[in-house]
Amino acid sequence: MHSEKVAFLQKELKKKGLIVLEPRRESNIIRPPIYKKKVAKISLSAFTEIIDINSTCAIVEPQVTFDKLVKETLLLGLVPPVVPEFKGITVGGAFAGTSLESSSGVYGQFSDTVLGLTVLLGNGEIIGVSRTENSDLFWGLSGSYGTLGIILSLIIQLIPAKKNIHIGIPGPFEETLIIGNKKIHLTAAMTDSPANFFTGPFSKWFYKRAPERQNFILPLYDYLFRYDRGAFWMASTFQGPSWLLYYFFHIKKELSFKKAWEAPFFFRPFFSSKRLYKTLHQLPSPWFEKNFIVQDFYIPLSKLDIFLKEIVLRPLWICPIKPTSTPQLFSPHYLPCDQLVDVGVYGIDLEASTTSKRLEKICYELKGRKMLYAYNYYSLESFWEIYNEKAYRCLRTKYYADKTFLSIEKKVLSR
Repeated sequence: MHSEKVAFLQKELKKKGLIVLEPRRESNIIRPPIYKKKVAKISLSAFTEIIDINSTCAIVEPQVTFDKLVKETLLLGLVPPVVPEFKGITVGGAFAGTSLESSSGVYGQFSDTVLGLTVLLGNGEIIGVSRTENSDLFWGLSGSYGTLGIILSLIIQLIPAKKNIHIGIPGPFEETLIIGNKKIHLTAAMTDSPANFFTGPFSKWFYKRAPERQNFILPLYDYLFRYDRGAFWMASTFQGPSWLLYYFFHIKKELSFKKAWEAPFFFRPFFSSKRLYKTLHQLPSPWFEKNFIVQDFYIPLSKLDIFLKEIVLRPLWICPIKPTSTPQLFSPHYLPCDQLVDVGVYGIDLEASTTSKRLEKICYELKGRKMLYAYNYYSLESFWEIYNEKAYRCLRTKYYADKTFLSIEKKVLSR
């Protein structure tokens, strides 16, 4: 079945000329795909198969969601080392668009846990890439947003899993929530001890429950996707008078969400990240850009306090991330420093575009990088001051991407 889908895709590629991948309605990329309007499209919607799972790795197609993958690996007592927090994120999207989680301080980004790929090049050729085979393309594909080739399958590292996870003890899982003026530091490790904390469809959002009880055991699956329902705290953003007062009367104190409302319990099951992102994609893009900020900034740990002083919005998500020296040209953790932290900034800001521009500039001044999934305000010149254009152009030429796939700046700077 996989080989038949690949053969069909090869034929489609030869017909189309310059192409982009068909956008997914539930995509976690915020900015609108304006660049796709006048370009031929190819769909990967059929590539949702888990090809094989063994004791060390899983071989999967790019449109497999982490929800589906984790359910299958847990049946075998295994789990990927890095699992993004939203169930609908696909493995291909996590690699080509970069992704991290609370285990990233130990394991790095999801891309660092991928062992190999098969890739369809712009000339129709299919090749294998890994740390030792065509390694320049393997690392270059990380964070390249589909501009160097089409990922057909991934080999993903697996590690032994336990049934539950104990929050409140030292371990490889680490994150900090900043809510108002309070910092809640959560560390965790897997355990086979019985769970005493459960997340049901009618429960409060995790970011509200965890600070109330900072030492507890919950099922590993629930922990991995603890922010899926409510999309961190974005579902709280539009609730109650906090939103109304802020939007209509510009009352700045509401920016902190100290009085963020909780959805009535009978509505909570409907606030999955997939539903929320589908709704966001229905909103007019200029309105969203002006009023809502969703950004992730990777900052050297030594500069974190400086960066936090520049952010008014609360809550914030702070997640350690292990830097890489492998040439992942567009990955935000490809930086020469000992330790990075991701600062997740999500919520309402009536001057969101201005705030994003300012934080983007400060991030650059502090020798950090940002994820490129959201709105980006770099000029073309400043973009290539950050990223290695020469190395990227060489990859596009060497692997036949020039005449088939859009260049990355036309995607991530398209507004």
